[in-house]
Amino acid sequence: MIGLSASQLAAIPQELKEAVCNALVNLTVARISGTDAQGQYVYGRSPRRSIVSGQLLPRFDPTGQDDETSDIRIAAAGLDFHLDSGARGRSTITPRFSVYIRVLPDWQELQDEALALDIEFKLQRVIQIAIDARIRRLRTERFAAAGVATPDWPSLNPEQRSRVRARRAEIQEEVRREAYREHGIELERGDEQLLTTEISDESPTTAVQGDQNEAFEESNSVDDRGPQLRLDRLI
Repeated sequence: MIGLSASQLAAIPQELKEAVCNALVNLTVARISGTDAQGQYVYGRSPRRSIVSGQLLPRFDPTGQDDETSDIRIAAAGLDFHLDSGARGRSTITPRFSVYIRVLPDWQELQDEALALDIEFKLQRVIQIAIDARIRRLRTERFAAAGVATPDWPSLNPEQRSRVRARRAEIQEEVRREAYREHGIELERGDEQLLTTEISDESPTTAVQGDQNEAFEESNSVDDRGPQLRLDRLI
């Protein structure tokens, strides 16, 4: 109701306002208690860490000493009610509950970015360091051989800068494939999309004082650590 004036808000029926508030409360209760559609499956975390209400937690052990949860806990849930002493009839209460069972996700679930179920898989640190060092060495050599190691960026026109950046990108792709291939990892076309960081050949545009025309100063350095391939996605 943002943007409505006081008179417009007053004209809204009270029953409609109450219905909206009741819907919001019910949605909140359903979400935090796991009774909505998203509570049917819990991904990546245990229900105890994902749902904050409506849970039955284990009781203390027979000695009353071993408590696997925190001291602020509810071991059981129930309700209290009053009946008129002269009331007659039958009352039926039907409880509902859910039991979560831990299962392994399928491949489609693992690939779903929204579920954040990335597989924790990395190369051994010594191997990754060797690959990164090999990439840096090959890149330096081939940038120099191709004449794109230290281009005079301000003197290049846009088309020339574009060609230099394209050539540097080609070389970086070549040396990355070669470095990983030496350790038995064969990269395919498109695997570069799984890099965790992007390498930028140019820094933001800066104005050179005393020159009416803006000059572009593009950085020659590349991240020493280099972008890391998401090997879990490759596998």
